[in-house]
Amino acid sequence: MVKFFVTQIIFLVLFVIPTTVLAQTTTAKSVDRITKLENKIASREAKIAQKVENIEKKLEDRKAKIASQTATLKARLDKFKDQQKAKRVENINTNLNKINDNRVAAMNKFLDKTSAILDRVETRINAATDKDTTVAKTAITEARTAIEAARAAVETQSTKNYSIALTSETTAKTDAQKAYTTLRTDLQATKEIVTTAKQAVAKAIQTAAATLGETNGQ
Repeated sequence: MVKFFVTQIIFLVLFVIPTTVLAQTTTAKSVDRITKLENKIASREAKIAQKVENIEKKLEDRKAKIASQTATLKARLDKFKDQQKAKRVENINTNLNKINDNRVAAMNKFLDKTSAILDRVETRINAATDKDTTVAKTAITEARTAIEAARAAVETQSTKNYSIALTSETTAKTDAQKAYTTLRTDLQATKEIVTTAKQAVAKAIQTAAATLGETNGQ
C-alpha cells in the first residue's frame, strides 16, 4: 500500500504538477502579451486622435486665412482699371488652392492604398513561421517609416496657402506667376517624398516575395 502511494506521488511530481505549472505559465504569458498589445493599440489610437485634432485645427486656420486674404484681394481687384485682368487674377487665386487641395487628396488616397497593401504583406510574412523573415521584416519597417514621412509631408502641404500676394495692378501677372511657381515647387517636393515611400513599399513587396519563395510579388 505504501509503495502504491509513493508511486502516485512520484507520478504527480514528475508529470501532473509540471504540466499544470507550464499551463499556468503559458496562460500568464499569453495574457501579458495581450495586455501589452492592447496598451500599444490604445496608445497608437490616442496619438492618431491627437494628430487628427491638430490637423483639423491647422486646416481651420488655413481656411480662415484664405477667406481673409481672398476678401482683401477682391477689394483690391475691384479697384483695377482693367476688370478683365482683375477677373483673371481672381480665378487664378481660387484655382491655386483648389489644385493644392486636389493633389493633397490624391496623395493621401495613394498612401492609404499603399499602406493597406503593406499590411497584407506583413500579415503573410508574420504567418511564415517556417522561414527566416528577418530581411523582409526590416524592409517592411523601412517602408512604414517612409510612408509616415510621406504622410507628414502631405499633411504639411495640406496646410499651405497659395493666395496671391498682390502688389499692384501693374505687377498682377508677376504676382500670380510667383504664387503658381511656389505651388508647383512645393507639390513637386512633396511628390518626391511620396515616391520614395512608393519605392520603399515596392522593395518590401519584392523582399517578401523572395522570402516566401514567390515570383513577381504574387
